[in-house]
Amino acid sequence: MATLRVGAGLTFNGITGDVNFTGIVTATSFSGSGANLTGVAATSNISTNAIVNSGVTTVAAGSASAPSISPTGDSNTGIFFPAADTIAFGEGGSEAARIDSSGRFGLGTTSPSTLLHVASTAPYIRIQDTDSNTGVTAQGGFEMYDSDGDRLFFLANESSSSSDVSLFNNAGGALKFGTSGSERGQFDSSGRLLIGTSTSVATGGSPATTQIFSNSTGEFLGLHLGYSANAASPIFTLSKSRNNTYGSYTIVQNNDGLGRIYFAGDDGTDYNTVGASIEAQVDGTPGANDMPGRLVFSVTADGASSPTERVRLENTGRFNIFSAYNNDVLVLRSGHTANAAPYLILGYYNATSTTSTGSGATFSVGTNGDVKNLNNSYASISDIKLKENIVDANSQWDDIKALQVRNYNFKEGQTHRQIGLIAQEVEQVCPGLVGETPDKDEDGNELGTTTKSVTYSVLYMKAVKALQEAMERIEQLEAEMAEVKAQLS
Repeated sequence: MATLRVGAGLTFNGITGDVNFTGIVTATSFSGSGANLTGVAATSNISTNAIVNSGVTTVAAGSASAPSISPTGDSNTGIFFPAADTIAFGEGGSEAARIDSSGRFGLGTTSPSTLLHVASTAPYIRIQDTDSNTGVTAQGGFEMYDSDGDRLFFLANESSSSSDVSLFNNAGGALKFGTSGSERGQFDSSGRLLIGTSTSVATGGSPATTQIFSNSTGEFLGLHLGYSANAASPIFTLSKSRNNTYGSYTIVQNNDGLGRIYFAGDDGTDYNTVGASIEAQVDGTPGANDMPGRLVFSVTADGASSPTERVRLENTGRFNIFSAYNNDVLVLRSGHTANAAPYLILGYYNATSTTSTGSGATFSVGTNGDVKNLNNSYASISDIKLKENIVDANSQWDDIKALQVRNYNFKEGQTHRQIGLIAQEVEQVCPGLVGETPDKDEDGNELGTTTKSVTYSVLYMKAVKALQEAMERIEQLEAEMAEVKAQLS
């Protein structure tokens, strides 16, 4: 390396390599570098790639394979300038990253489209907290912050036994999620989870903490259990404690609610009016591993604004049904043709579960109306303590004698010949034996017509009274015949 003493008006042409100046160069032209210099500091490097002018270093643009600035011995790795106001970083002869004229940083891409753009076949970013401190103040993650003070945190909180990951909005707004450029759900500022909507709606009287909305029919919430080659099913659990601290326990009491499902509809003003509900309640005194329960089914009557209990299934299995006075209490329908089997009702004795048939059938009602029981025993409550105004029945002789017993078959369903009475004919003799039932459609609406029936159970008692009268007459005739025989003998 040559050492030059600086003199005024010096001209250096074709300079290559390093030149070390001691002193100040003024008003001097270096044609080999293509630049004019003034006030060059002492001990400065001058080459064909870098020229120092008043403390400013200028370099050639360079390329990925030949960067403008590179370390000694590694000429294809360094910094170059592919365009105006653009800085790029090369590694091994290829561009690895750049900052474009808009200040966007691209890693693995030459065309960054956002402030930070990472492009890779396996993009992976790690933010690691290397200290061993614990607590909220010592955490690794990232934060997005705007000038209004809105902040979104994604944090990993350190702990000796586990690591919690947190994603939250610290400014009191909603935390939103979306797909295809549209919002699909959010945690609102009150902590409610909203799916399919951005506005919380009160249903059943209060806004639920989780709300799902959809404009399409079908499944809103699906619980699916897969990859399990057994009979297990998905589980949806509602639970209740009398303790107001999570993780602490206070036993529930008899009649406490364990969980309730509301079914509400839009009444033109809101969703607060409930049409029906199902609730599980404590049905007895609970204890450790002992939780007696019942199910209560409630529906809202026409003109009412809240549900009324109609069906109750108790912990013993007893099934209670309550209906309004003028309504049918239990309606059984079968799509089968009129037949003794299958049955509308079928009962067994000695059964041990809902799937056990027990020792045998005790009672059945067929779809053809046949009623059967095991021992042919039918009873009516007849205790004298329940009765008053007790007198002897009038004669039934004429009524029974006037009834016309017919053979017939029904027009629909049953085609076999039967023996019995015609209600309209009975009505002419004994109106009290005939009743009328309004005809109804499948929804229970009356059609304006009636169907007559004969109360055979009362007819049997009339027949018993007539038989008693016949027995008296027979006994009287027998006595008279005995007297005649005695006189003849």
